[in-house]
Parts: sequence; structure tokens; C-alpha cells
Amino acid sequence: RLEICFRAGFCGHARAQYALGTMYNEGEGVPPDRALAAEWWHMAAKQNHAQAQFALGVLYSSGAGVAKDNTAAHMWFSLAAAQGKKNAKRLLKVIVRKMTTADIAEAERRAEEWRVAD
Repeated sequence: RLEICFRAGFCGHARAQYALGTMYNEGEGVPPDRALAAEWWHMAAKQNHAQAQFALGVLYSSGAGVAKDNTAAHMWFSLAAAQGKKNAKRLLKVIVRKMTTADIAEAERRAEEWRVAD
């Protein structure tokens, strides 16, 4: 499975990239590495993979493998929530309580830029 995922991931398949991120996040068949998980999830998220966007929101909100950044977390949760991810909608409500009005506006601006660039 690992070899197939790597081949597909390097060829740009979002589902394989998400799977590789999950494997690195959980240390499944590879040494655990949340920074690498974030890289793979980011590749999948660029292709509008909602679960990868949600996973990035979790990493940014916790600072696991990436610098803690509530603005980035909000952006990723917002993008995932727009695709119907219920957990993203729930965590979006939680994260806004930890943010300033300016931070929320910046996160919304980034999410809109992301959508327009898509």
C-alpha cells in the first residue's frame, strides 16, 4: 500500500496525498512526522480535498507539526466547512472564540483568496 500511495501521491492524486499525510500523522508504515503529514495534506488540500483541509485546520489549531496559527486554522476549517465537513463547522465555532476580529477577517480574506484562485 505504501509504495502505491507514494507513486500516486507524487503523481498528484489527492486521495493518495491525503492517505500519505494520514500515514505520517499516525506513524502507519512510516516514522511519525507531522510536518510531512502537513506537506502531504497541503498538496491534497490544493485540490480541494475537504478532509485534508480539515486535517490542516486541526494541525494549525494545535501547532502539531506546524507553527500554531489560529488564522490559518480558521481558513482551513472554513474551506472544509464550505464542502460540508460537519466537524470543521464545529471547530470553526471553537476557534473564533480564540481570535480577534481582525484575525477572523484575515482568515476569511485568505479563504476567499483560496476559493477565487481555485
